Parts: sequence; structure tokens; C-alpha cells
Amino acid sequence: MKNQRIKRIIPEFKYEYEAYVYIYRVWIEEKNKWKFYVGRKHKKYYAVSYVHSSNDQELINDLATRKIIEFEILKYGSNEEMALEETRIQKTADGGIGAAMSDNWYNKATAGGLYGKGASSTVDLNELWDILKPRLVEHLEDPCNDESYTMNRKERRILKKLIKKDKLKELITAEQFLQTRDERFVPDHVTLLKEKFDLDANPDSWPPIIILLNATIVDNKTIKFKEGGMVIISGNHRSRGNINSQSGIGLNALLVPHEMWKGLKGVDFKTLSNRCNPDPEEPALETSAETAATWIAEQVEEKGLFKKSDDGKKDIPDFRHNLILTELKSEWRLSTKKVNNAITIATKRLENAELQMNNDNLVDFSDDGLKIDNVLNTNYLKIVATYTDENQPEHYDWAYKISADIFKIGKVIEEIRRKKYAKKGIVLVYFKTKAQRNSEAWKKLKKTFEADLEGLGMNETFEINIQELPLTVTEAKAQGFLSDDKEAA
Repeated sequence: MKNQRIKRIIPEFKYEYEAYVYIYRVWIEEKNKWKFYVGRKHKKYYAVSYVHSSNDQELINDLATRKIIEFEILKYGSNEEMALEETRIQKTADGGIGAAMSDNWYNKATAGGLYGKGASSTVDLNELWDILKPRLVEHLEDPCNDESYTMNRKERRILKKLIKKDKLKELITAEQFLQTRDERFVPDHVTLLKEKFDLDANPDSWPPIIILLNATIVDNKTIKFKEGGMVIISGNHRSRGNINSQSGIGLNALLVPHEMWKGLKGVDFKTLSNRCNPDPEEPALETSAETAATWIAEQVEEKGLFKKSDDGKKDIPDFRHNLILTELKSEWRLSTKKVNNAITIATKRLENAELQMNNDNLVDFSDDGLKIDNVLNTNYLKIVATYTDENQPEHYDWAYKISADIFKIGKVIEEIRRKKYAKKGIVLVYFKTKAQRNSEAWKKLKKTFEADLEGLGMNETFEINIQELPLTVTEAKAQGFLSDDKEAA
């Protein structure tokens, strides 16, 4: 029988969801106040099928005996989103005291467990970013100086101050800046910014850089506490441009005190820095796919974002984890194309690292890949020539190379038209990664292609064979695309 003491507030859900976050509110009569417990469940909600997962005896006793109790579902969403939301609620409870430290909450520890890896520092990161973002966007008129803008206690801790040119130079020379890209800096972009500063060096005309106070950086990677230290985490190129400009006098900076960044860990600093460079229209250098790929790999490793392989036998990096896609698309505002490119690069780097352990490597049959690998290109052209050699007993009228990314019937039909409807052809498909070649998506794509051939009646008129090009040096050698004494460049 449904417990009438417990009022259940269950909002309507308008979309599919994997999990939900809920809260218990328990009225404590003798203290005339509410006490709370927040949790999450990674299943669909069915009334009274799930109570909670806490072992706290006080909560168990109160739920069994108190007269006024409310149970409310606060939010529906993905597993990862709900883990993050639960952690956010716990850490921001009672004005930032946190549920674990508050007498008003039953929760005695910050959420973790499945799907909650890295959630705690991510919450701290998002909270800091929510404060910094409007001050970066509205840099010409700092919203915190607007009488209509009411700052909260934490916002007041972040000071905006002019950092003079000499100090900028000191920090850059001492390498007290966070390197978020694969290269330390891009000289052409520094020159461009220098020229812009020559025309307008007014600090108020430029977005503020971001500096962590009481910080130091080791090996351009690890940020640690250091009394009196300063680290630039956004504005490396702007600082260099200002230093190199004769007109430069310095830049405005948002100074972040230690108590506001101490919860961040490892890759969180790069995440924050890259959020500051999302839009190529701003006087900042947009994040490259290569840099995004590096961040993805670091995020996976540090946050433990793994999934089971298709056969369920091992854990593999989940480069398309919801936390990664949300960050790159929503916060960095990268295009879907650039995100996919970054994931491909991260996957290739991982596969290359694994192959190199066995003295192997990936090969690249794209047009750009063949241009930089003369040995592979020469042998590829020779082999393709034999496919279309009329003197060979078995030959084709045409050969067509295509990426698995764009492989479909329409592309092949276009090639048939270009070859004046020659009947016999071979389609050479190349892949960017082993994961792509072994994926269910590729298997489905081939079946769809064969079905389209049959459905259009083309298999009765044309003979079209699909050949998968080798993906590794070992495979390329075995098929004659590389010789034993020469490897891919």
C-alpha cells in the first residue's frame, strides 16, 4: 500500500531519459525545520519501486516515523548529466557550505560511484565558469560595475585589474602560463595581435585575460598552490602580442583567488582555458582539432571515462562520452565536423600508440596522406594501374578511392557517370581508424550499399566490387603497398 505520509511530486517527462535526481524533504517537528536528502537513480521511475540507497540510520528512522515527508523528482536526463546534477546540488547546498557539512542534510559524502567520476571538480569548474563567462563576454562594460548587476559573494572575490606590460613579460618569460594547445604559441597569430595592438592598445578594448592567484605551473602542465604566484590560464597569445607592440601598456585581467580554483584538478584547467577561446570572431585563437583531441584523451584518462568493448571483454576509452560532447559543442562551441575530427585524431593517436608497441603503425590513404608518403603513394598508383590494365586477364574499367566517412551509393553513381557508364569497377575504401573499420556502422553501411545496388537493379548491369584498403603498415606490406625495407612516412 502506498505510504500516505509521503507526498510524491513527479513531474511529467517529455523525452526519453536514463536516470533521474530526486530529493527527500523531511519535516523535523521539534526543530521546526526541513531536513533534506538528495540522490539519483539510473533507471526509469516507478512509484514505490525505489526508496533510496543511503545507509544513514537517521534518514532511515525519519522516513519510517516522521509525519510530513516529500519526495520530488528534480530532473530527468542522461546517466552522466544526473551524476553531475546530484553532485552540484550537494556541493552548493546551504549557500555553498555543502550537504556533507550541513546539519540540514542527511547526505554525509559527496556523490560519486558509477557515472560520477570527475563530477566534483567539474561542478567547481562550472561554478567558476558561470562567474567568469559574463565578464568575458561583456568586457567593454564590466557587468560587475553595472549598478543593475548584483554580485554574489563569490563574484566579488574575482577582481578586475590592469596587469602592466612588464608584469606580463615577467610571467611569459618565467613560463607561468598554461599551454592548452599542442604548440606553445602560434607566431603568426601573435604577429596579428601585435598589429592590432599597434592600432588600439586600450586595455578596455580587449577581453580580459584570466590569471590564477597564489599559483605556479610546473612543466607547463601541473598547477599548484604557491603564495604570491600568478599563472595566466587564458591570454597567452594576447599577452605576447601586447608585449611585442610598442603601443602596448598591459592588459586587464580577471584575478581568480585560490579558494575559487582549489577544487579544480589536472585537465580542468585546460577545460576552463579552452572555454575562453570558442569563437574565431573574437580576438583570440580558436581551438584546433588537434588541441581538442589532446584534451579529449586527458579528460578520458583523468576522469575515468571508459566503456566496455563490443565483446564486453575490456574497457576502452569513451571518446564520445556525454561529458566530452557537451563540453566541446556547448561550451567551446566547436562545430560537429571539428568535434568528429578531434575524436578521430584522438582515436588514431591511441591506436598508433598500441600498434607501435608491436613495431607497427597506421597508414593513411587519404589524398593528403598519400602526398606526404611517397613510398605508399608510388606503390598505390602502381597497384591501381594493374587493376585497370587491359592486358591483365582480370581487370576493371575503373577504380575509385573513397573514405568510409562518405561511402554511399550516390558517390559511386557519380563516379560511374564520370567514367561514361563503364560497367566494371572497383571501389577502394580507406579508413581513418581500426575502430571505424571494425564498427557496426561500417558493416551496416556495406549492407545498405549492396541493398541499394539490388534495389536499383544496378547489380544486373554493373559489376562493382568493394575492396578495403589496408590500415596498418603490416597490412600494407602484406598487400604490396609497402616494401619490407620501407615504412610509411
